[in-house]
Amino acid sequence: MTAIPGSIAFDEYGRPFIILRDQDKQKRLTGNDAIK
Repeated sequence: MTAIPGSIAFDEYGRPFIILRDQDKQKRLTGNDAIK
């Protein structure tokens, strides 16, 4: 995981998505925000 620029998190469905350090609050479109 150290080679990836950011962090890997899993949503409640078990799908992995990358959270960027600088855009973790602005571009979270893979989790629940993409569904809503």
